Amino acid sequence: MKRLILLVIGCIIFFVGLNFFFISTNNNNLNIYLILLAFFFVFERSMFKIYLELEKEKVNRELRSKGGTRLFRKKQYCLDTNVIIDGRIFEFFRLGIFDGKIIIPNFIGEEIHLLSETNDIIKKSRAQRGLKNIKDVLDDNRLNLEIIRVDKKKRIDLELIDICKDNSLILVSNDKALIDLAKTYSLQVIYFEDIIRSITSNIKIGDIIKVDLIKKGKDKNQAIGYSETGQMVVVNNGENKIGQTIKVKVLNIVNTSSGCLIFSKEFMEV
Repeated sequence: MKRLILLVIGCIIFFVGLNFFFISTNNNNLNIYLILLAFFFVFERSMFKIYLELEKEKVNRELRSKGGTRLFRKKQYCLDTNVIIDGRIFEFFRLGIFDGKIIIPNFIGEEIHLLSETNDIIKKSRAQRGLKNIKDVLDDNRLNLEIIRVDKKKRIDLELIDICKDNSLILVSNDKALIDLAKTYSLQVIYFEDIIRSITSNIKIGDIIKVDLIKKGKDKNQAIGYSETGQMVVVNNGENKIGQTIKVKVLNIVNTSSGCLIFSKEFMEV
């Protein structure tokens, strides 16, 4: 407030001095007067902008001293491995639901690359999708992605927490244990699975959905795949369609601790 008062007083003194100059010199040149008046308004606006920036920085310093995050800055989201592989988070950015910069530490990309070379067909398939997601984001001018380099010295979950804590980042993950741990450090977190559940909870028995089939199921002729929203789907008599994307009809939905499991059969259009 003191700074604002001083700014106003300074502007008044400037304006009064300007008028005194013209009175004392008997200068009636209107053009010069208008130019100086315009200069006054530009000067006033510039000083007010400086004042606002000083006040913003003052608030930010106070927040940091209390362990808070910065105000007046665009949000930055640090993504865990599982949400990158999942891929739906990027559609939220494209739609503007999340607004800000996407941060991916280099060791997260390296972990996904290692998973893409594993012998486990499910992990390999999902990791390859994760690498494709990163490439698509890098090629998308609408999204702001930064890959930061960090010398990893701890477990991945602890490194993520340190990065978010040091840079005031919002941690986005589908790992409930990591989210709970991050909360103990007073970090801002988003448990992405909660968002997805709220969106996909409207899937009902009898609905027709698309599924990418990737491996055999436990029972004879069963196949397992994933829906477009990332949910695991068991398809009866779908073994001969592994590697394809097919339409299925939802027969049953079972809620588990890791999400909902959908049982289905292939939908034959007539």
